[in-house]
Amino acid sequence: IESELGDSGFGVMFNISDAQGSEFTARILPRECRQAEMLAVEILAITLIRQEARRHATNFVNCFAPKLHLVGGTEDGKWLVLIMERMVGTLDGNHQLISSELRRSAWALARTLGCLHRVGLVHADINPSSVLISSESGFPMLVNYGYGMALSAWSGLQALGPDDGIRILALTLEFAAPELRRQYKGGHRLVATPRSNMWSWATTMQSLVGSPHVQSRLGLGRVFSDCAEEDPKDRPVCFQEVAGGLEDDSVLDWAQWPQGRRTPTQREQEGGQEAQLVCEAFNLFLDLQAPDKQDNGAVRPDIAVTLATFGAACHFLGEYDKAEEATRRSLHMFQQLHGEEHPLTLNSKSNLASTLHKSGNCAGAEQLLREVTEAREHKFGSTDDCTLTSKSNLAVLLHDSGDFPRARQLKREVLDALLLKLSAEHPRTLRAKSSLARSLLGCAALAEAEQLQREVVAVLERMLGAKHSDTLHEKNNLATTLLSRGDFRGAEQLKREVLEACSPVQTARRPRPLVGPDEELSVTFRSLADMEVAERHLREALELGGTQVVENAPDARADSALQCTQKLSDTDCNIADLLAQTVVVDPPRAQKHECASANETLHSDSDRQFLSDVLRSG
Repeated sequence: IESELGDSGFGVMFNISDAQGSEFTARILPRECRQAEMLAVEILAITLIRQEARRHATNFVNCFAPKLHLVGGTEDGKWLVLIMERMVGTLDGNHQLISSELRRSAWALARTLGCLHRVGLVHADINPSSVLISSESGFPMLVNYGYGMALSAWSGLQALGPDDGIRILALTLEFAAPELRRQYKGGHRLVATPRSNMWSWATTMQSLVGSPHVQSRLGLGRVFSDCAEEDPKDRPVCFQEVAGGLEDDSVLDWAQWPQGRRTPTQREQEGGQEAQLVCEAFNLFLDLQAPDKQDNGAVRPDIAVTLATFGAACHFLGEYDKAEEATRRSLHMFQQLHGEEHPLTLNSKSNLASTLHKSGNCAGAEQLLREVTEAREHKFGSTDDCTLTSKSNLAVLLHDSGDFPRARQLKREVLDALLLKLSAEHPRTLRAKSSLARSLLGCAALAEAEQLQREVVAVLERMLGAKHSDTLHEKNNLATTLLSRGDFRGAEQLKREVLEACSPVQTARRPRPLVGPDEELSVTFRSLADMEVAERHLREALELGGTQVVENAPDARADSALQCTQKLSDTDCNIADLLAQTVVVDPPRAQKHECASANETLHSDSDRQFLSDVLRSG
């Protein structure tokens, strides 16, 4: 131990170094059940933020959640220890934040909180002491996720809506949203939402540069005032919207910390290490909670909830074997506690089915989902939200299994029910339309699929704008449908719109999150027999993409290699060779992440055979 960093939320923070001189920061806290739970929440939240950032294939978002190295206990059994990357102090303690850095820090924390809400968590206590400064990168790092929130509060794999609440146990009144202060003073349960997090975020950032003149000059006054509205309904919908309003070239240039970039292999290794830390943290908590039963022999509900949370976390992290084991244990305990038709039991069954689906056991997943759907339909009715969710999950499973007619039937039932309950422009209705369109494509009902997709795109353009990521995603889907129908000109126009919307902030210094737009546009040009333009887009995709998240798009890479070899007179064979190298997948990894979905399964042997054929043809 070199020095004390301070009491940050829970436990005490110390700067430490090892025998080799490597520097770290450690959080040390008593070995007690509640402390272990807070530690598990902290590790879970940081890991899920970093995993969520990887899913979006960006280089810089990971930098705003600290890298974790080790979790465990001291030899004397008295203390729990979490070791992370070296920090130099809190945001309010070192006074290094100048006006030019306010926008960057505000943007970084908004992006981090957006990731947090997408994985179903809220921050219980956002304030300046919860933001540490990384010694290595100088970036702000949000911590103290475990302060005041129980594991049982995690909603699992469900992203939070703007007003979805999670119970918390503590807060700092000075930085708490008005609705939370009213709950506290009235002696009510404390329930935090993404919008209450917005108020705390805005108040925290305003406290660091208090001058309204400075905030106005930086273009932040309106952003902060919108997020700090008294009525939560008047605040923005989500942190993605807030971060988008703060993002500009200077912020993105600042975020491009070269040492922070990771190759796909490095990102995968880090993900595996973080998943292991989550498992170790949960094991520490479960050890302190043991035994599973109370003195009178009854099953302990808190153990069942913790196991269910552990299973959901492992599922999110791709550790499907551990997820299945924990979820099966929690399901058995819920059955003993509440019976077969209790909501907790049915939720646990649904979670187990999702894990089995990802593991490739589609038959077992289908059986469980049918049981859940029938039980919910019997208990709540055919139009209840829980019943419709179960039907949607079953339809997705059938679609991934290739049973498009039955998937189409279920999805149509869900859409019809939603149209009766909600408006045609409600997000759930739009998602149902988009999902039905995918199954219609599988059934070759291209005209109806195109009509549904056009309706979705029109609504999204009107509500979110033409350049919103959801709008662009649906435009891309519509373009694919037009390609299948032979409408190459229409597909080209849509692909161009998608590509142009992605281009303004993406240069060689800021690689595209996915190289898809260029590759897909090249397919359109190839269909139009414009091979030179197709080749140019393929080369641009390769140069900008480099080694970016290759494992997320092996089929697109393979298609690019095939296109290159089909025009060998104009395209260097070395490009096909290089593209081919990016497609080969390590067999154990392919087996570990195998699932029934044609879009997600990676077949190592067939990939190698395909590449062999490609290279042989060259």
